[in-house]
Amino acid sequence: MKKIIVSKKAKELLRKTIDEKWKLVRAKKITDRGRYNCHLCQGFRKGDCAGCPIFMKTGHKFCKKTPYAKWAKHQRRVHPKLYFNKIYCATCKKIATQEINFLEALYEECEVETK
Repeated sequence: MKKIIVSKKAKELLRKTIDEKWKLVRAKKITDRGRYNCHLCQGFRKGDCAGCPIFMKTGHKFCKKTPYAKWAKHQRRVHPKLYFNKIYCATCKKIATQEINFLEALYEECEVETK
């Protein structure tokens, strides 16, 4: 597996995104508010995702080509009249789990840069 060299901050924010956002979304404890409650977006979106481990892996901004894109599409198409993105059905839970698995695998691929 090819390692992705990231800053210490990036790896810490990735861990927080997994534990403090996606695991809680899947457990129905919080809602997904997109970039507003994503630790990675708060840390890197202002610069068009530069430095974000997801961007470094996929080469795409705004989490395109990840399970998050599938999640957002499902929320818009299947639950369009509902205001918050959260677990409404089994498919929601399945996609949230895919997002967690993607992020966990990415976390393992990330290696903190040494200076």
